[in-house]
Amino acid sequence: MKNINKTTLQEFRKVFNDTVKDMSDRYDVSIQMGNIRYDDHGFSFKVDVVNSSDPEEAERIKFESVISRHGWKYDGLTKDHYGFTFERNQLGKCKLVKIKPRSPKQPMIIEQLSSGKRYKVSYELIEVAIALFDNKQKEVA
Repeated sequence: MKNINKTTLQEFRKVFNDTVKDMSDRYDVSIQMGNIRYDDHGFSFKVDVVNSSDPEEAERIKFESVISRHGWKYDGLTKDHYGFTFERNQLGKCKLVKIKPRSPKQPMIIEQLSSGKRYKVSYELIEVAIALFDNKQKEVA
């Protein structure tokens, strides 16, 4: 690859994903390329392989793995909170889909149900949403 730039790396990512699709199907795993870091001399990226061919299931497995390793940072958050759905004023209905424990200010990733767009939010926002949901459940019971 003579010119390493954003455009050529986007093309590389597409070819890489097409190439590993066969391997993913053969071994019943999910293979995903992480962020690409590059300079004039080369590039590198992380590859995640999860023991599930379903992308939704793979994301749930990663969520559970993060909770088991870093759950102490998020008191009250459990593996069962994957996909937790709540109402957000500006976004409408959203669900919790991912945790990035190395992100100190906004480690939670939520997905807007209407558009599929993802947003980073603080743990405090998720904590409040869970508390409101729990209070509604107590009122109903």
